[in-house]
Amino acid sequence: KLSFQMIGDIRYYGESERKRSAVDLPYEGKRIRYAGGPGIRYQMRQSITLQGEITYFFMEQHRDIDLEQDVEFEGISFEIGVKYDL
Repeated sequence: KLSFQMIGDIRYYGESERKRSAVDLPYEGKRIRYAGGPGIRYQMRQSITLQGEITYFFMEQHRDIDLEQDVEFEGISFEIGVKYDL
């Protein structure tokens, strides 16, 4: 049995309330991450399923104590797995 799926994900990480007084920047800046992509599942037997996902992500991160300016990141995540039902 073979099935396909589409995956979507939005994550919001708030800015840290703690700030470093010397530079007046938060320890962690606000981040927003968007991701999406296809997935596949193949049920080999009733108890064994193979799974795989490819996800493209894009993230905006505001400046913080590690970053002097706002930055954007993008990339691809590839995940595979096996599910075994007892």
